[in-house]
Amino acid sequence: MITPESFTEWRQSEVTKALFKSLFNEREWMKENLVQGNFDAENELKVKGRCQAVGLILALTYEELLDSLKEKYGD
Repeated sequence: MITPESFTEWRQSEVTKALFKSLFNEREWMKENLVQGNFDAENELKVKGRCQAVGLILALTYEELLDSLKEKYGD
């Protein structure tokens, strides 16, 4: 089971920080290219979806993770 403490420990680990930094930078790159109109219509929708997904990952809280796991696997 994932505890609040283990989640916090994971969020503060150097590996997680590096991963989140990479995701943040990739999302910023995608957003900048969206603003500049560098994607065709089909790819623009895909990139917007990716930006949204990365944003959800970056903002993930313990409670959201726990709710998601309960939804999928039950209590």
